[in-house]
Amino acid sequence: TVFINTVGFLDYPSFFLEWFDYGLKDIQKDKESQRLEAATDQSLLERSSLIEIFITAKKRAPQQVDFLGGETYKHIPLMLLPRFIYPDKPVVHEGQRLMNIHFGIQSAEAVETTYIAWGLLNEAFANFGFWGLPVAGLVIAAFFSYVTRLCSGIPILSFRGLIGALTLGFAIQAEMAAAVWLTSYIQSILLLLALRWVLMEKLPNPEWAPEQPTANQPRSKYYRMRSR
Repeated sequence: TVFINTVGFLDYPSFFLEWFDYGLKDIQKDKESQRLEAATDQSLLERSSLIEIFITAKKRAPQQVDFLGGETYKHIPLMLLPRFIYPDKPVVHEGQRLMNIHFGIQSAEAVETTYIAWGLLNEAFANFGFWGLPVAGLVIAAFFSYVTRLCSGIPILSFRGLIGALTLGFAIQAEMAAAVWLTSYIQSILLLLALRWVLMEKLPNPEWAPEQPTANQPRSKYYRMRSR
C-alpha cells in the first residue's frame, strides 16, 4: 500500500512556493552537473512542456522501449466507479505514472510523490505511436462538436449552457491524461445533474421561440432548465 500525503487548502501557498523554489534552483544548476545527473532529473521548463515530453517519447519509442498498446486506457472504466463500490480501484494518475516510468521520465520512487503531465495527444502517441494521434484528434473533435451542437442557442445560465461552460473549461486543460480528464469531467457533470433537479425548473427558451413547439418540432430546443 502506498500512502501519499495530501495538501490542504491552507497549505497551497507554501506548497507552490516550495515547488517553484525547487524548480528555480534546478534551472540554475550548472550545465555540466546536469549532464552528470540521472536522465530522469529534468528542469522546471522541461517538466512544464508537453512538447518536450513528446520529443522524449519519440526518441525512445519504438527503438528503446515499446509503445504501451492502450495500457493507460484499460483502467478507466474501473476509475469511474466510486471507491465505496470498488475500494481497490487504481489511482486516477495510474496512466501518467506508467508513462513516466516506461519512457524514463521519472523513476518509480519519484512518481510516488509527484506526477509529470502528458496530455491527451501525447498519451495517444505513447500508446499507439503516430497512428494514435489522428484517432485521438477525431474522437476529441467529435466530442466537442457534439457538445457545441447540444449547447447552441441556449442561454448560458441554463443547464445545457452550464454544461457548455464546464466543457469549455475542461477543453483548455491540455496537460490532463485521459483518465484524469474523464473522471474529473464526469464527476462535474454529475454535480450539475444534482443541482439541476434541486435548483432548476423547465421554462420556455427565448433564444428559439416564445410559443409552444408543434408536434413535428423538437422540444429540446424550445425548453431550457434554468435557476428558479
